[in-house]
Amino acid sequence: ISYHFGGKDQLYRAVAVMVIGGMEARIRRRAGPVLGIVPAAPAAALAALQTLIETLVDVVVGPQEMRRVARFVIREQMQPTAAFEVLFGTMSALHRTACGLFGRAAGLEAESPSVRLRVFLLIGQTIFLRIAEVAVLRRMELERYDEAFLNDVKAVLRQHVRLAVAAAREDVSS
Repeated sequence: ISYHFGGKDQLYRAVAVMVIGGMEARIRRRAGPVLGIVPAAPAAALAALQTLIETLVDVVVGPQEMRRVARFVIREQMQPTAAFEVLFGTMSALHRTACGLFGRAAGLEAESPSVRLRVFLLIGQTIFLRIAEVAVLRRMELERYDEAFLNDVKAVLRQHVRLAVAAAREDVSS
């Protein structure tokens, strides 16, 4: 470990780079076009934001192997190590992208506290399904997250994104 990585902390950071890099690559493969330039039209920005949220369902919630990644991410959130910086780099880039899309869709400044909070809450709805998987499965009377359930989740989240953007627009106009 010392020879190849310099110590346990550096090995752990290397694992973080690998884990988070893999997750980021999956997100890019699925939502690559959305991660580029924010569309000029609010409707296009809304559609791109919905695609991004659906991508999180496909990448973070759907695959069973993401359970281990979720535990790693939660541990870094609760007790940050040097590896947190790797995680934060990817998370903050994703969050900034989503804020840009939300801001354009709602006619708000992308980096305003209101937009940043709303985007955290939208992402949180998605991540909750991974974090509380056992409770969700039990309450939904499911054995596992199957394709039909994940499609229902995406449909509801598309609606939540539309409603959140509409509420933010209304807040601006009132």
